[in-house]
Amino acid sequence: ATPFFKGHRQPRIPYNYYDLSRIDDIKAQVNIANEYGVDGFCFYHYWFGGKLLLEIPVELLLADRSISIEFCFSWANEPWARTWDGKNKDILINQNYGGKKEWIDHFNYFLPFFKDKRYIKIQNKPLLIIYKYKSIPRFKEMISYWNKLAVENGFAGIHLVETLRDKTEYLDKDLFDAFVEFEPARSINTKSYFTLWYERVVRLVNTMMNKVMKRTNIINKRIEFSDIAKSSLSHKNLPNTYGCVFTGWDNSPRKKERSIIISEPSQIEFEKFLSSKMKKVKNNNSKENQFVFINAWNEWAEGTYLEPDTVNGFMYLEAIQKLSKK
Repeated sequence: ATPFFKGHRQPRIPYNYYDLSRIDDIKAQVNIANEYGVDGFCFYHYWFGGKLLLEIPVELLLADRSISIEFCFSWANEPWARTWDGKNKDILINQNYGGKKEWIDHFNYFLPFFKDKRYIKIQNKPLLIIYKYKSIPRFKEMISYWNKLAVENGFAGIHLVETLRDKTEYLDKDLFDAFVEFEPARSINTKSYFTLWYERVVRLVNTMMNKVMKRTNIINKRIEFSDIAKSSLSHKNLPNTYGCVFTGWDNSPRKKERSIIISEPSQIEFEKFLSSKMKKVKNNNSKENQFVFINAWNEWAEGTYLEPDTVNGFMYLEAIQKLSKK
């Protein structure tokens, strides 16, 4: 992580370092969440035909029932690529969805988590978010089978949630119980086609200039947080759409000069955005679907995190704490 321009705040330095393969460090994270009004954690779940990645923290959480925090999964069903250093096309593990045998194995991995009292459920349905459902062959058949298995194990089915991340949203709404915004991606990817094409041309020109002049200038225009927040609040959501807010964005540690950088909000800007999103969710959703997700707890490589750092301290958590008491 290095700065690319004057005033570029990189690297980001955590207030405290920790290791989430240690149960004491997980407990410390949960204590912070509880203190500042964060109700639960949504864990990314990685599954490649039985191969797991980054599974240790949630498995440790499951094993220790004394840790008081609700949680759920978002299945990040993408190929595992070297995105941490910008090599998106360098595929390390491909997705393989398989058929009924693989679906049973996958469901059986979920089952102990679903049965945990802390796992988030809506009307006795475990909440499960799917990141890219259109990438899953026989998706409808797989979900129907999972619902059958859930009922056989004492649930009313699975509370399935679609991730809204681009223009192709709500197309198969009958397959889902609810929907969740994924910001800032949703607002960035739902711009008009003219704007998206214009920005693509600008990127090509800037890339060419970098190559000719042998420089590493950022090729995307930097974005103001207030512009994305305004766009996010303007989306016309169907009922039972869960809101999403974020704390700025800077994935230059991964993408280098091809990064997207959104300015960090002040505490007041973040609080205003979160408060407005909470009101929108309350007015648009049924009583049991009052969820607002925050991107993210600890996404340091993309510059969007609630955890305190050496510059902003606990200010975003303090905004949550203030709103949670109202």
